Amino acid sequence: MKHQNYMRLITLCTLLLSQNAIATDFEPGALLRCLAKEEASLHKSKRSGPQYKLNQLFFNEWAGNPSLELKSDSYKRVCEDKAHSASVQLLREFMLGGKSIFRSIKSLNDDAMAEMRRITLDELRRQMPQVFFTYIADLETFAPTAHCLEQKIAPLKPLREKYRYVESEISQEFLDNHKKEWREIFDGLEKWQQYFKECDAELKRKNLKVKS
Repeated sequence: MKHQNYMRLITLCTLLLSQNAIATDFEPGALLRCLAKEEASLHKSKRSGPQYKLNQLFFNEWAGNPSLELKSDSYKRVCEDKAHSASVQLLREFMLGGKSIFRSIKSLNDDAMAEMRRITLDELRRQMPQVFFTYIADLETFAPTAHCLEQKIAPLKPLREKYRYVESEISQEFLDNHKKEWREIFDGLEKWQQYFKECDAELKRKNLKVKS
């Protein structure tokens, strides 16, 4: 039920964000092309896991609002850093920076519409912790042990517990007050493959001790 409610909210946000673009034919923006390029790469390598799911969520969001573009510094971190996933970097940027990571839209002459977009982006940002922890949960399905990431990334477990406590009434303050933890977790997630190997080795050593 929570997932259904979340998807309905995402759909509503997309509709609200794209209202000013309905009557105009926009060319795909740089961010949308960036996400499409990542999608093509994932499809080519037949990867349909957590990164692909995250890519599809953001791609569908920006397909409904192609005029919304990142500021140049955020764009470089999201789309020009070949060492990292564009979708994961976009999640990080949006969670930490909110609507400030986006360029102002010159076509928005209507102050009421501009205000609506700002409110909608804030509301969408409030949903990002759920996207974030869903992404982590998807990663954890591939882990050799149940609590591998929580053992390797210190802030993950306590922050996840705090999130569960306030999930029904998440606020911008929750994101802003825990930026240090978000950054540490994102930094840790860059090493998830290494951590999974370490947890697998630890599990094998533990099993050997039990057998002996």
